[in-house]
Amino acid sequence: MEEIEHKETLAPLGVDPRAPEPILHQALKTALDDEYRAYEAYMRVIETFGAKPPFASIIEAEKRHQTALLELFECHGIVPIENRWVGQMDAPKSLQEAYAMGVEAEISNIAMYDTLLSYTQNYPDVQEVFFRLQAASYNNHLPVFQAHLEGVASKAVPNASTPMMENALPSMEKMSEQMSEWSAMAGKLASGQMSQEEMLKLLSGTNFSFIAGALLGAIGAGVVGSMSQKNEEQTEEKE
Repeated sequence: MEEIEHKETLAPLGVDPRAPEPILHQALKTALDDEYRAYEAYMRVIETFGAKPPFASIIEAEKRHQTALLELFECHGIVPIENRWVGQMDAPKSLQEAYAMGVEAEISNIAMYDTLLSYTQNYPDVQEVFFRLQAASYNNHLPVFQAHLEGVASKAVPNASTPMMENALPSMEKMSEQMSEWSAMAGKLASGQMSQEEMLKLLSGTNFSFIAGALLGAIGAGVVGSMSQKNEEQTEEKE
């Protein structure tokens, strides 16, 4: 795994089923590129303001995310991409802007994995890692950045906000509204108190892979996979 693909071949990253490159290759490169970008953005904050929380701990998590993805590259015999973000990130003007940047980055990361999960359903090992990294962003990184951002905002002038905050807060609010419902679902599933009818009703009209990422730590990949299969079987029967 010594060879590194030249960065000029990377743009634009994403998944295009019409492209000649296998979808798995595209998905892994997209995920690794995003983790590289997050690492460099948070490192730039540390270089500018010092090892302030939560950046000092989250940047270590970003290293682990990169390692987990690089292991998938090796397992599937895919040449990993290089980090094209080194020295390319602008320093935020304040810690408040840095927290807002963190919120937007984690929301974007969660959405990215949601998309990549939909393209990698034939690769259980890849799905497991993607679920795990998505859950880390949703359950750990995003709430911490949100808490710091809200702590700063509460001390500021009422109704004062930056453009980054205005973009990030609606998404945060929507996700917060669903958190309690998903937490209750995880508790019911873990204790065996939720019936199949309740489960399917709750999942109807909802993006399943996103919920799976959020609940993976609580109920396990096996239960999530079983739920997905049952949901698909019922959908096929109705059709």
